[in-house]
Amino acid sequence: MKLKYYIIALLLLGFSWSCSEDDDTYAPEKPTTGTVFTVAVGVDSETVTALGGEDAVRAMLYTNYDLLSDYFGKSGDFNEMHFYMDDFYVFDGSSKEQVEQAHPNQDISFIINGNIKDDDIADGFYRSNNAVHLSTQTCSMSSLFAQSGLSYFAYAMALGRGAIDLSAADVPITNNPIAGREYVAAASAMNIANTTGSWDDLSVKLINRSGTGQAVDLASILPTNVDLTIKNLAGVIIPDVNISVYPIRWGSGTVMSEPIFEGITDSNGKVSLDNPYSVPSSIKNENEDYFSNLFVKIEKFNVENYFFIPISDALLNGLDDGGMVYDLDYMFDLTTLEDMRVTRFTFDDESDLMSNGAEIGVTSNVVYTSDAKIGSGAVQFDGAQHLILDKMTEVNGGKDYSVSYWFKTSTNNDSENAFWTMSRWTGDITNDPWLPGGLTFRFTTSDVNYDVGWEGGSWGDALVTDGIWHHLVTTVEYTSEDHADISMFIDGLKVATGNNSIIKPTWGQYWEEWTGQAPVDDFVIKIGYSNTNDDAALPFNGVIDDVQVFNQALDNNWVFELYNQQ
Repeated sequence: MKLKYYIIALLLLGFSWSCSEDDDTYAPEKPTTGTVFTVAVGVDSETVTALGGEDAVRAMLYTNYDLLSDYFGKSGDFNEMHFYMDDFYVFDGSSKEQVEQAHPNQDISFIINGNIKDDDIADGFYRSNNAVHLSTQTCSMSSLFAQSGLSYFAYAMALGRGAIDLSAADVPITNNPIAGREYVAAASAMNIANTTGSWDDLSVKLINRSGTGQAVDLASILPTNVDLTIKNLAGVIIPDVNISVYPIRWGSGTVMSEPIFEGITDSNGKVSLDNPYSVPSSIKNENEDYFSNLFVKIEKFNVENYFFIPISDALLNGLDDGGMVYDLDYMFDLTTLEDMRVTRFTFDDESDLMSNGAEIGVTSNVVYTSDAKIGSGAVQFDGAQHLILDKMTEVNGGKDYSVSYWFKTSTNNDSENAFWTMSRWTGDITNDPWLPGGLTFRFTTSDVNYDVGWEGGSWGDALVTDGIWHHLVTTVEYTSEDHADISMFIDGLKVATGNNSIIKPTWGQYWEEWTGQAPVDDFVIKIGYSNTNDDAALPFNGVIDDVQVFNQALDNNWVFELYNQQ
């Protein structure tokens, strides 16, 4: 993390540019309440001429700085603050000279050059002189502080008050070689990818505390120790837990493969990390004093948990408590995938169909093959084979659940192909209609979809008809009695989420209407086909292996772990 010097690119795009007549608007009165940031503004002479002269430019700037003051005032988080332009001048030549020029009577200088040269200075905030540089490449400031412009200027201004770029701590799930865990920074104006306009607690407190004076020295509030205590979900301390800590370098987005700390919790369930955010001199780059994030792996009884400790949390703790020790408790969830698993079918041999208390209600021409992804066997489908699993009461009646399996296709057509379904069935595999509320997974050559019969579903783009093994997980998580979120993961990554899809209609009503029979409570899981009255959903052609059913909606961390068990 660069605590001494920042150059942050400002992507102020989409401005409307026009020319103006001279404007004799007088300067507004300087505010007398709150924190007042005085501003010196320099604009290149060619831009001033194109905009209609100095008076016109002054008028635009007065208006825009009022808008900037309103931007901070409307959030409700900040102490009262104002931006007041009390020095305006025109310059010729390089922006670099202006950025480096001292303005001892103003808090911030703002250099605007609409005729920037390629070899001139980059846009951004220059902390050494509290200077903001903006190259417009155009000829007007009429929308300089429109919403997009305000957001980026506020971002740069906040850096000058000590705030940090939160997105620099982000870690995509594919950039974590230790475990498939991602980190996404909090929604904040200091997360440059965020557009909500909200602010995080750390940034607000740093800006409010610094006022127009010196920015808070982050080194003075960064704890030198992190004391980590491990407890179980009941709050009982756990001794002898193995701890490994892996750092994330500032802006790299990648968890380093070698730990900076390894240890074991003591009898009080505690371990102390000494200066964990400091970058060792052996790998330190210029201006890189601190890691942006820490990834922690804990292990006991062959159960592993993982979590992040971003530097923003440690700084906020130091700012609030003023101490150099960050006391952090972590609740160790000793739940495993095995604890959540209802049943598993490896298909290594025929006896596996009766494992774990679930049974095959109907089999139709089941063909076993040694062409397996997991273990020694799998099930081959050519459009004629069907498997129906019954007694799946653990995931019936509006309960959360997940289904995981490996598959590869042997056909490549544009029609929808169905290869697993959860629904009612008539008991007759030759007359098994598609009923409202049933759930089925289908795919084509370009997409996948998890369809809830006539009620909703989840759709996403994915290529799975390429004849190679793919891992699919579908999860159902109820948000109310009659609605659920449906998510699909292909090869460990989420490809679709359907929010509030209706998946639990009045099943009994539909069942009785379609079959003339009394309602029943249990759905069955069908593998290899969907139904007999929907020509659009062709039976599956290919191989299916290692079907697992879980009694919870697995999150992306569990899904990625399943994928990595291949």
